[in-house]
Amino acid sequence: MSSESSFIASLSIAQTSLYKYGGPILMALGIVSCTLSLNVFTKKNLRKNSCSIYLIAYNTSNLLLIFTSILVTTLATGYFIDPGSYNLIICRIRYYTMYLFDVLGPSYLLLASIDRILLTSSNARIRQRSTCRSAHVCIIIMTLFWALAHSHSLVFTNILQIAPGVVLCYFQPGIYLTLVSYYSLIIKGILFPLLMLGTGFWTVRNVRNVSRIKPAPALTTTGATAIRSTLSVRSKDRQLIKILLIDTAVYIIFSIMVSVALMYQQINQYQPQTSTCQCPPFTYWNNGMCMTQLFQGQLCSNAYVCRTDLNLSCQPSCDFTYRCSASPTAGIGLTVAGFCNGSTDAGTLGVMGPWGIYVSPFDGILYVTNYDVPRFQSFLPFSRIGSTILSNGLSAPEDIFVDSSHNIYMTDLTTGQGIMYIQRPGMNLTSFPAIGQSDSSCSLTGLYGITGVVVDQFNNIYATLSRCFIIVKWVPNSTAGILVVGNPGYYGTDSNTLDWPHFMSLDEVRGALYVADSTNNRIQKFIIGGNGTGITVAGGGGSGVGLNKLDGPSGVWVTRNGQTLYIADSNNNRVMRWNLGDTQGSVVAGSASGVAGSTNTLLSNPGDVALNPTETYLYVSDYNNNRVQRFVLQ
Repeated sequence: MSSESSFIASLSIAQTSLYKYGGPILMALGIVSCTLSLNVFTKKNLRKNSCSIYLIAYNTSNLLLIFTSILVTTLATGYFIDPGSYNLIICRIRYYTMYLFDVLGPSYLLLASIDRILLTSSNARIRQRSTCRSAHVCIIIMTLFWALAHSHSLVFTNILQIAPGVVLCYFQPGIYLTLVSYYSLIIKGILFPLLMLGTGFWTVRNVRNVSRIKPAPALTTTGATAIRSTLSVRSKDRQLIKILLIDTAVYIIFSIMVSVALMYQQINQYQPQTSTCQCPPFTYWNNGMCMTQLFQGQLCSNAYVCRTDLNLSCQPSCDFTYRCSASPTAGIGLTVAGFCNGSTDAGTLGVMGPWGIYVSPFDGILYVTNYDVPRFQSFLPFSRIGSTILSNGLSAPEDIFVDSSHNIYMTDLTTGQGIMYIQRPGMNLTSFPAIGQSDSSCSLTGLYGITGVVVDQFNNIYATLSRCFIIVKWVPNSTAGILVVGNPGYYGTDSNTLDWPHFMSLDEVRGALYVADSTNNRIQKFIIGGNGTGITVAGGGGSGVGLNKLDGPSGVWVTRNGQTLYIADSNNNRVMRWNLGDTQGSVVAGSASGVAGSTNTLLSNPGDVALNPTETYLYVSDYNNNRVQRFVLQ
């Protein structure tokens, strides 16, 4: 490692440590300071002073800023807790409140400076404009103005996918991001400091001029009493002016530092030709800044936070967290859902009888069907906590699929019928066909015995009806399915029949549909729009444990290049990788001899398989072990 890289790495470590340990200290000091200031300015003898009203608003805004900007930044960069990266509402509210309170503070400070100019003016009419009523009105107007001026962040802030499985709450890239960056630089880094400098010098000049003017005697009392009263008020105002000037000086100093940082960020944020975020070695881009990469055992939240030069990556841990650890070798599974030891739990941490699984190629979210405790779950990338999508009214959930519009299709092998539930974003759950309309016949108007489901880019739904031994296609808005493969109600072993078909995988680019023909112990390939005649591409010829055999395969996944299949060889307790055209496959997970087990190298009745968006990881539903395992692909 070069001395320059070591120096940069040291700076990055110091930066992260400042956020992790200095952030809470800074928050505590800020809370105490703002609380004490509010306690002083709200006292009876001060709260009727117009300047005190502005300073009350200023410290209140700073207190709110601590609980929005500083708290969120500290959690995200120091402790890797950032709910805004997974919830759009939280994401937008976070940036809106952060920018709003960040600009309200200096605005109130500027209003207080203007108020001191009015109060110290030699013109009596101008002095009369420094009133509590004016302060209240100005604060309300300024607050409403900035609240409306920053409303754009409620629209143009989004959760961005900066890499497969890695999301970030930030402004939309492009012109808008550039405008926001320059806006922050001009308003907070240049305009406010210049205005505060000007009003500060103006106030000091007025104070000097006023000090040369002999106060007029009072009309209702003695001259000596009037002079003492005038000096008493002037003394309070002088103290408030000193406090105001100190606050202004502190803001200007920090704003200069922020301005330099913003200018540096705007200049170095993008590489000239690739327009990708540029960070020094051993750092990563997070929340608008470069953060240091993490070391062994530290909590992590995305794929880029760990020291890759030390062969570290963000891996799931059995304590239900993700930590930086050595990248696993092939064949060793890490639990990404459920308990590592196979314990059962119906809560958010457990999965019970995981069967069908799916990993979205768009955002890397893992979807899991729980067969034993009927429910459908989702697990965000780098999270071991599951969210239940649907549980009420289920009987035997089988498969789950998510399309490019984030519509979720879920199949339920209910007794006497078959149901597909569809959850569209922002809409009520629907069933297809309507509950109660599907019967136990193999009519193409129902979904009797449905297990697997896939959906193409035209919203055509392909479903395997295992109890009818067929595959049907439902086009949008149709009232009946179209027979694609098989003979309704009759199983067979030839090329145009099936025997208990289970899950499928669709290769839209090449127009191919791959089906796990379970009882026939084979994987069949069918051409979309063809005559329903299949080609055996893996297994066949009876069950067996040899590398050229399968035993009750239930799940299949085709790679993006259409050349390789990953197969859940259920009864053999393993996952096979099978290149198209080969006469045998290779074992990538589980026992080559078919032995079941619960260690990190063994499986027990795997139900389904899926690959992550970059096809670097294999996900397996380990049914009998009540867990979902992830294996690295090499």
